[in-house]
Amino acid sequence: DAKGALPCMEAAVRLSPQDAKAHLGVADCNMRLGRPEEAEASYAVSRKLRPEHALTWASSGNCAEERGEYEAAETHWKRSLQLAPDDGVYCNLGSMLRRLNRMRESRDAYAAALALNPRSVDAHIGMGKAYTAPAGGAGSEAQRR
Repeated sequence: DAKGALPCMEAAVRLSPQDAKAHLGVADCNMRLGRPEEAEASYAVSRKLRPEHALTWASSGNCAEERGEYEAAETHWKRSLQLAPDDGVYCNLGSMLRRLNRMRESRDAYAAALALNPRSVDAHIGMGKAYTAPAGGAGSEAQRR
């Protein structure tokens, strides 16, 4: 459980503050505990210490989306994809873009996921949703204001 794991990860950071994996562990625990602000602080340190680690960028994208920072989420996921293309990260990007009513870009992300993994059920479902009515997510709320 993340509550039990967090003190262990924090001890690892104290023992080795330059270890990106330790900071990533703290961030992941905080995300599981529903603390995205605290998680982002640790993800930022991990990104700085190990900027070529795709998983850190992907997790940072998830965290940014959780906080409603969609531009940051997109930037982080795209950086992760530059480092290591991954169908799951493309699906995350496609899903967020769909909720922002950016359908063409959403379909492009799902197409990239399917190019990597033609058997991705999530990508097929997401692509189907991106061809239907807008998701009515964050982008719709902003447009109604």
